[in-house]
Amino acid sequence: QMFITLKYIILGEIIFCVSAWIGQITHYLCHKMNHISTKEKGQIIYKIVNILQYSNIILKPSTHKIHHEKLDVNFPILNGWSCLLVDNIYKMLC
Repeated sequence: QMFITLKYIILGEIIFCVSAWIGQITHYLCHKMNHISTKEKGQIIYKIVNILQYSNIILKPSTHKIHHEKLDVNFPILNGWSCLLVDNIYKMLC
């Protein structure tokens, strides 16, 4: 019984860590795409990132930029889908 619980706790921690890691990568790419050089734009990885961003699969620079301008909205760092939910929770708590 305890082993099963411990197994799920460890699994949950692994899922959390991987999710946080992926979120930080998309957050970095969101900032990077605002400062990308012309030479880098031609690289396949940045073409893929651009497609993912403008397909709303990962966070767009324009979505996250609002967070840096207003500081109290648009907190999500993975793809922005949960902005409305997180913004409303923030408003309720603050």
